Amino acid sequence: MPVWKQSLKLILLFILYALAFFYSAVFNNEIGWTLFLFMTFILLLCLAQLLVPLRGIMVQSPATMITHVGEKVVLPIDLERKQAILPIAQLTVTVINPAIDASVPTYLFYHYQQLTFLWLPEKRGTYEELQLYNQSSDFFNLFTKGHKATLKKKILVLPQKQPLAHTLQLQQTLQNQAFGEPTFTIKNYRPYRSGDAPKNIDWKLSSKQTTLIYREHENEQTAQMVWIFWGAPSEEFEVMLSLYYSLQDLLEEPVEQYLFGAHVTDPAKPTALAFAQIRPLEDTPVIPKLTDKMIFFFTPKQTPQTTEQVAHLRKYNQVAVYDYPGLTKKGSG
Repeated sequence: MPVWKQSLKLILLFILYALAFFYSAVFNNEIGWTLFLFMTFILLLCLAQLLVPLRGIMVQSPATMITHVGEKVVLPIDLERKQAILPIAQLTVTVINPAIDASVPTYLFYHYQQLTFLWLPEKRGTYEELQLYNQSSDFFNLFTKGHKATLKKKILVLPQKQPLAHTLQLQQTLQNQAFGEPTFTIKNYRPYRSGDAPKNIDWKLSSKQTTLIYREHENEQTAQMVWIFWGAPSEEFEVMLSLYYSLQDLLEEPVEQYLFGAHVTDPAKPTALAFAQIRPLEDTPVIPKLTDKMIFFFTPKQTPQTTEQVAHLRKYNQVAVYDYPGLTKKGSG
């Protein structure tokens, strides 16, 4: 309630209380004193609620929570009164960090009460604690007092998940890149045998050997995939991180990954904490030596630094580069 409204209500209360007292004192009749005593009782009942010790209300919540940007999540808060002078307290509880617009009014009886808040995270990151504001008031909301409480609680807000249809379309683009038409290398030459496919006869070599020479082939081994997210500073950093997170989340089998960005302790371990904490690169990190890999290199935008890194990787690997404009264009095509 705005301060001016609260002040106006208190002024009106005391004016009415003063008028009741003067009426009783002047006319000195039963009606006047009954009215005065009734208003005194109401005033004492309201003031009694201020005796509720807000510092004695314990606040608890499950230790760790993982959610995503733009995903509604239920945030449970447990209130507990170990010692209570009054059997009931009227409270309004507000979560002020992370900010949640809605406040939850409740009547807290002896011992225990659970509240639930609906939270829609709008920003990726980590929270180590919750800050609440508990406000106690009387039943007529005439008098209030408040107390801030801090609750140790770890919340990880991960990148926003892209719509499944969009993610599957992007995934198909990557699969075509990695698992295109099969290629072959020649394994061995040997004399032609009955039943061998004629298309594999090496006619040029056969003419020199005066006998049919058959080419045996073997499938090339598909290069092991490696995914790299290179967090170049860009306005598209968050949306590119969201695309990358959504794509790697759909992988059926584990893939070697590297997550390069500021505030990432170990790029080779793209944990939930790493996805929550990562920020655009401030310095140029060192990519481990990779050889004979099929590397998918994701970056918000191509910069001289990314061009240099990709050129180095291409000396020993196959590299497909996806920046935000290129990946979204391929995904929509």
